[in-house]
Amino acid sequence: CNQLQRRCADLEKTCQTLQVPFGMSFSWDLSGCDFSNFSKGQKKESAKFQIGSGITAWISLFPKGNTKSSPGKAALYLWVDKFAKVKFRCRAGQEDWTLEKDFSNANADGTPDSWGWNDFVDSSAL
Repeated sequence: CNQLQRRCADLEKTCQTLQVPFGMSFSWDLSGCDFSNFSKGQKKESAKFQIGSGITAWISLFPKGNTKSSPGKAALYLWVDKFAKVKFRCRAGQEDWTLEKDFSNANADGTPDSWGWNDFVDSSAL
């Protein structure tokens, strides 16, 4: 019983060190970008950033939307390079969206899928 209790305590310590700290953030300032020449389906990608131990993420913004976006709406997606469960919050102007996503689904090439919003904000707000 004592040996099992020690093993459980060791596992609890390991789990605590593997957890990603709450409140990590990434800001992407687009105020100097001109999206007037973009067309539907064209995207701008953020720099890559770390969201956890060995997990890299980036954001794709479609200023004029993608094929599933409503007219006049911009689309936004979060990508990760490894399978992970992520809770993220995106804010743009008055818009504030929160999403929890389990990125365990793979694309045809075996990479994790993306997740986001087809109608994130009005394109004019960018």
